[in-house]
Amino acid sequence: MDPNDIMDNLAATQSRLLAAQPVRMRLAYDRWDLKACRATLILGPRGIGKTSLLLREAERHGNILYLSADHPYLDEVSLWTIAETAFLRGYDGVAIDEVHFARDWSRHLKAIYDSYPKKIIWASDSSSVVLRSSVGDLSRRFLQMRLSYLSLREYIHLKDGIELPTLNPFTAKPAEFSRILDATNVMAAFTSYTEEGFRPFFIEGNYADRLLAVLEKSIHADVPYFVPQIQENHLRLMRAVVSHLALAAIPTINIDGMCSEWSLGKEKLHQLLGVLEHLEIIRIIRFQKDRRRLSKGAKLFVADPTIYSVLGGNKGSRREAMVCTFLAMAGFNVTASDNETLCDFVANDVTLEVGGQSKKRKKADWVIRDDTDRPSGKSIPLWSLSML
Repeated sequence: MDPNDIMDNLAATQSRLLAAQPVRMRLAYDRWDLKACRATLILGPRGIGKTSLLLREAERHGNILYLSADHPYLDEVSLWTIAETAFLRGYDGVAIDEVHFARDWSRHLKAIYDSYPKKIIWASDSSSVVLRSSVGDLSRRFLQMRLSYLSLREYIHLKDGIELPTLNPFTAKPAEFSRILDATNVMAAFTSYTEEGFRPFFIEGNYADRLLAVLEKSIHADVPYFVPQIQENHLRLMRAVVSHLALAAIPTINIDGMCSEWSLGKEKLHQLLGVLEHLEIIRIIRFQKDRRRLSKGAKLFVADPTIYSVLGGNKGSRREAMVCTFLAMAGFNVTASDNETLCDFVANDVTLEVGGQSKKRKKADWVIRDDTDRPSGKSIPLWSLSML
């Protein structure tokens, strides 16, 4: 197919996608002005709004061609050819979604950057693994930005149109909590949020089906790019790991037992766990002093806590998964305590205990409780971590 015909079709696709954009957008988008940096890589899990961000920025700045690298058109022509044709047509830049699907994407991206110094190049990908594999070549050219799951604040904004202030529960005064609690029914919103609210496609309905479809695509479409000689047995094992972690009261796996059951070596299992972690399908929480190359960590959680709800998962594991996810979204480095008699987790230098209303603080700085709406002494309501 002629590149100019492909260009016409891509432009038409972009127009249709722009027409279908929701009226309300993620609040996280307001923190970014992609045009401030001509070359940007946007990273994050599938289904969190990277496409909407690229389309929004392309429309806002004008004359930017959006394309998805997994479009069949890119089976016929290279990324370089598409970009070159776009620039010859007068486009100021290109926005390339799911860039790792393009053949030789890294080499082409670098060539486009170097050959067109006045053109804008934005790219997104669902995985940090594929971009990390070329970070040495791309880091001096492309600014890397991360987009994470929806916060409770964003969920309420998208669902109800209410824009609440951010909240740091570790430093906030009671009046700041009251301001938010008086503005809306936070506890009801938080319940819905933990069931259907971590990805913006909740607006379209059928959240559970969409979430499971995203999980399947992440495993079947993304994993093969990163694991040499992937087998169907490996993919089934990865699905089993997610299901096990969602349902398990103790958030870990038995390495020896799993290797025996699935007939694979420890090296391969750790490789698969590492890919699941980098694809942000699972979250591995390591002990503070754990420096081992092959380590399953202290605790393993499903990275998106709504998967626990969709699969009917364990309440205690889901609660801890939410704490770790909220803190990671806010930029904290979360580790498991080397001494569980002191606390459960350490977030940067803050020690935390996690549980229900009767949970004791032990010697932790704070206890996080999931069945209370307001702070009391050194206890913090779980919902407030999702407002960071």
